[in-house]
Amino acid sequence: MFASVIIPTDIRENVIAVPSQAVLEKDNSTVIYTAEEGKAVTNIVETGLDVGDKLEITSGISQGDQIIVKGQDYVSDGTTIKVVGVE
Repeated sequence: MFASVIIPTDIRENVIAVPSQAVLEKDNSTVIYTAEEGKAVTNIVETGLDVGDKLEITSGISQGDQIIVKGQDYVSDGTTIKVVGVE
């Protein structure tokens, strides 16, 4: 026996995708912390497509922003940070 199966997928191009662990839920908002001038900055974001290890961000950050992906659970807006690696 043979079967033909069609699995619909959603493909999006030219979007901002971040590691899922960088996205946090705080005070009923979805946030990402970015690094600006040695300080953590809270960015309220809206999310889109979730593919497991990556999450699409539809608004709230811009291409080129440095997002915090390690230790983000321990910072808040204005916390002094030290950037130790940039990808």
